Amino acid sequence: MKKLFAVLAVALLAGCNSSSDSTDDKTLPPATHLPEIEVPERPQPQLPPEHLPGDDTSPDRPTPDNWYQEVSDRFGMTVAALHKACSFEGEHLQYEVFTGCSWQNETLTVTYYVAKNTGDSDPGDSSSNFEHNFTWVVNDANIDAGKIWPQANHLATGLDGKEMHIEYGKIWYSLSFCDNGLCTEDGEYNYIEHPLSHISDNNHVFSDGTPLDGGESDFVIDSYRTAERLFFIVHFTDNHTNYVYKRPLMMDTAYPAIIYDVLAPAFGY
Repeated sequence: MKKLFAVLAVALLAGCNSSSDSTDDKTLPPATHLPEIEVPERPQPQLPPEHLPGDDTSPDRPTPDNWYQEVSDRFGMTVAALHKACSFEGEHLQYEVFTGCSWQNETLTVTYYVAKNTGDSDPGDSSSNFEHNFTWVVNDANIDAGKIWPQANHLATGLDGKEMHIEYGKIWYSLSFCDNGLCTEDGEYNYIEHPLSHISDNNHVFSDGTPLDGGESDFVIDSYRTAERLFFIVHFTDNHTNYVYKRPLMMDTAYPAIIYDVLAPAFGY
């Protein structure tokens, strides 16, 4: 993972130090290969720790070696909130949704895995298949830097074999908010757009979550608590036909508030 961050840093710095000011350079950046990146992976399910109240445990599961209390003491979230974030399973007709966590080297990593794997003979469109990780990394360095945003690791498996690129600004987080709680159509929502810095290789893209070009963002810690919907959106453009494959992915609507209860205490809110 350290190698991956190094690749990301070099790629982003290379873009920032470009001597060309032409619009074409921004519209179609040079291809960046990801030799160290790993494909999104489904995390191991988290088992309930001993410290949870009785009604939050599952009697048919053994309890693991418990590090929840150590993380709770270190960052301030409750053990129950941590367990909820680390053992979430979404309900969706076409998607798999699972979460898992790890605690190593004073770093808490929360991974939200979502995948669509429609077979060629199944109902639906297999060209929209994907695997995706949202990953939050909580440690002293990211807390000091205020990096509250999840990493995004997206592999558009349904586009395997195609030569693709992502045009400048065409990967972002979008959060929607309903001020009066009665929104029924998209036009009634307010939106925050958070364009992402990224590196990509054809149908595979990675972002560490930071805003594009190091800009400011209205995506703040409280956005997790108040957002109605949180989307990851990426547009892949075919190098030969210029056809644009739009790939919006919505996080389960329950999860932003769940991860808020983990992140807010850790980041001092």
